[in-house]
Amino acid sequence: MTTTHTFVVLNESHQSELARLIEIYQEAIDPSEQKTPAEITAMVADPRYALMVSITRGEVSGFSICLFPPGADFFLLEYMAIAAASRGKRVGEALFAESYRYGSARAADTMVLEVDMPGSSSNPDNDTEGRYRFYRRMECRRIDGLTYILPLETASTPPPMMLLVYRVPAVVSLDCGRLRTWLETIYETAYGKPRNDARITKMLAQAARTLAALPL
Repeated sequence: MTTTHTFVVLNESHQSELARLIEIYQEAIDPSEQKTPAEITAMVADPRYALMVSITRGEVSGFSICLFPPGADFFLLEYMAIAAASRGKRVGEALFAESYRYGSARAADTMVLEVDMPGSSSNPDNDTEGRYRFYRRMECRRIDGLTYILPLETASTPPPMMLLVYRVPAVVSLDCGRLRTWLETIYETAYGKPRNDARITKMLAQAARTLAALPL
């Protein structure tokens, strides 16, 4: 029997769903990559964000958080995670597909993702290898030649990361200027950092004039 998942974009009336989202977030996301519960809660009323939960057999089984920077030619899948009891049951595939469907209808065809490099974390609970395999199955592509720096100041340093793209042609050249605009937009909109943040210059210092989006 096929399990049916329903999807809900949260508003301020969904208090119990939001509380469960935050529980899953704190369990599944590496502490070095977490925003505070207050920051997550504030996203519900922020028109730039969509917090989506999957409901499976009446329970919240996972969530995604998408950011829609005004005027951008992409949207950012900022976070996605599945409840421990629902992993391995194809909830992730369904939630990923629905998040992209919603985002592409609302904003742009290109979805950008910040994802840990496999093997980059010393935290045994941070399954970077499993996450990599998942996004490879989803046919995401990595921006070649870029080591992404997550601009969060937490108790520990986030691991090295990749910037992935979804739903681009099989062969694509991404102009370095366009990539800089993406990075500036993410830093400013998602993290409140200046567009001239030195980490952006550092990321692009060794980049070619054009970069390929390659299969994982």
